[in-house]
Amino acid sequence: MNTVLLSRPVEPEKNFDVESNTGNLVYRSAVHKQIPHSEMFDWSEFNEIKNSKADLFVVPLANTFREGYELSDEFVDNWIKAIDGRPLIGIGMGTGGAEVGQIMNPSANVLRWTRSFSAIWTRGRITTEALSRFDIPSTPGTCPSLFETGKPPIYRGFNRIGVSNACGNMKSRKVEEFFIQRSCGTVFVQGNRETLDLYKDGKLTEIAQRTLAAGFDPARLKGFFDLEKWSRELKKHDLLIGPRFHCASLAFASGVPSVVIPIDVRTQELCQSFGMPALPWNDLDDFQKRISFDPDAFERNRRFLFRRYKAFLHTAGISVSTSSRFDR
Repeated sequence: MNTVLLSRPVEPEKNFDVESNTGNLVYRSAVHKQIPHSEMFDWSEFNEIKNSKADLFVVPLANTFREGYELSDEFVDNWIKAIDGRPLIGIGMGTGGAEVGQIMNPSANVLRWTRSFSAIWTRGRITTEALSRFDIPSTPGTCPSLFETGKPPIYRGFNRIGVSNACGNMKSRKVEEFFIQRSCGTVFVQGNRETLDLYKDGKLTEIAQRTLAAGFDPARLKGFFDLEKWSRELKKHDLLIGPRFHCASLAFASGVPSVVIPIDVRTQELCQSFGMPALPWNDLDDFQKRISFDPDAFERNRRFLFRRYKAFLHTAGISVSTSSRFDR
């Protein structure tokens, strides 16, 4: 079975585009490792996709099934022609929204594009339920980065705390300011290249200044387009906390205890399916005493989801490359 991956190579220093979130590097890297493939093409390389010898295509997805995400008529027409009826497998599709239960009304083109997939592995039950409202079948899963982590880290002794920074809405700003004032570690800026450029070389622009607590040392701000460098910096901490899920996921994989403060549906869904400890954004007092993590429950959930992931891919004709230790 000749599998072609529709995804940019993970060479962030060379080709990471302005519109992408650096958190995408974490899940894209996981999919690249887990799915044996012969070639990779960008979504818009329609001629290469159409002329490829692919028996099937695998697409790492993100928060694409939502209002506000748009695809043109031309893109969807070219996409369907390029795929040319061959199986198309989506990995990691998510939905959006400020609150759980909010009804998603994706555009007609997003619906048409989503229906071009033969099978979809979602980020969790919230997305699967959103898809089901439009009679689109899917398998509820989680972020594939779950299967790249080792033994769960030990949650104790939080002396040096790192903070994930989203530079986003009022909820995220309140969360970030709360923890920035209480930590002495690095503030990890997760966003697109444009966002990270706001903090370049520790020089804050006016926009960046408005997102941070007064008196903050800008030298503590760091953003990464390289996962190995990002991981090395995370390992200097006893805890990573904040609203960014994929920064927490990478910290977890690096052996650093992590806690996410969900500020929207997508982070809430990922925490639930992944088994990541979470705290409510509007009630953070005495947070260290309230962090709860059961490593045994986490392992049971991970093994269960890995078996489901493996069966999902097997049905599509794909053998997952991740360690078989989750089968035991």
